[in-house]
Amino acid sequence: WKVGDCSKGLCLRHWKRFGLVFSCLEPKGGEVFLGRVLWDTQGWYVLGAFGSKQPVKGRLSIGASTASIKWPTGAQWAQEQEEWDLASPLDQRQVRSALIVFMLVILPCVFFRAYRLLVANILLLCCTLVHVVLAFRIMPWCSTLSPPGAKGAYLWVLCIVGVSSITAANATLAAWIALNCWSAVLGHMYLACMTLSTLCSLVYGSWARAAESWANSQNPEEWVGVVKIPFSHNEHARVVQVFNSACDQWQHMYPFSLEVVEVFSISNLFQNARFMESHGRLASGLNVTQLFHGCSASSAKAISTNGFRSPARVLGRAISFSETPLKSWQYTAKTGASYVLVCDVALGLAKSVAEEKVLFSRDGLQAAFGGAAVESDSLLGLRHEDGGALRVPSRQLLRPEQALPTFLIRVKEKHVELGQQRA
Repeated sequence: WKVGDCSKGLCLRHWKRFGLVFSCLEPKGGEVFLGRVLWDTQGWYVLGAFGSKQPVKGRLSIGASTASIKWPTGAQWAQEQEEWDLASPLDQRQVRSALIVFMLVILPCVFFRAYRLLVANILLLCCTLVHVVLAFRIMPWCSTLSPPGAKGAYLWVLCIVGVSSITAANATLAAWIALNCWSAVLGHMYLACMTLSTLCSLVYGSWARAAESWANSQNPEEWVGVVKIPFSHNEHARVVQVFNSACDQWQHMYPFSLEVVEVFSISNLFQNARFMESHGRLASGLNVTQLFHGCSASSAKAISTNGFRSPARVLGRAISFSETPLKSWQYTAKTGASYVLVCDVALGLAKSVAEEKVLFSRDGLQAAFGGAAVESDSLLGLRHEDGGALRVPSRQLLRPEQALPTFLIRVKEKHVELGQQRA
């Protein structure tokens, strides 16, 4: 940013994060500019001030390679740049303190053999835990929840290098401990287990990535019960209108928009029968609402064919839906897919939830739904304005039969300036 003698490099994508705090030092005046990115009903803005002056509100507008802040006085800060300076100098005091602490911890190893073995075992345990997390959590996540292209390949290579490095550290520590206190057989068994787990994680990650790529390359018309709706059909226009209306309602909250490419209808007699049977188990009324669900291509295929299933590790055991496709698209985009599901959801007796820990923990969800004897049929996560913890309302279901997928929409993401509405 060039504002008089004040110069500061910022990355545009960081500006799109709600609540970002940034600072800028002006050498001549010695004043420090502090600001925070926020939003209101009119769009995104920056609340900032120089030094001890009163904070003022400036409207924020961001394009693909440009950014500007317009202040109430008429002044405008602007920057146009292709390359963004992401480098930030390290705090030398923190580095020195970390080195001193590390030396104090390692120093007794020079004099005490038992202490060396203790430190080596602790490091071996930590390396093993990191290896397990990298191998069986991070690597499969990078293989299936990363966008295609250079960024996805970079994450994949980074995970392979990380697992290999941790494996090498484990091998070195295990060999050293084996020479001092372990038997050779035990050391060899440990190294064999670590090597085998690394190979298993690589095979699993590669298989998951290949399966996801194959599902995303398929034509949805090849899936059971999925039929493409022609562009000239009235049903196509109706679905697109509903989709765009749901996007327009929350467009000011997101720095991108969605464009409908294709619309497919989903018809499955088994799912319809299961959906109708679930109505008799609802606590109060049907309360059927059309909501959106984002997922990977393989999950979209499975849902279209066999319906929803309760996930084991997502929001406890709840299935999440959104009132806007923009929120659902954030889950889809992570997988590199391009589909959003439109579902008829029987909410029944909906219970409002304000605390974030209830929405994102198994115990909280079970307590909110009423435990074994379900007192409510669905949960509604409230927005900040309504006393909740979410930016956009979210719905959760425990019973998968309460949701019926009706349409599969292929969409395309388009970046827009923050605060810009759909024309």
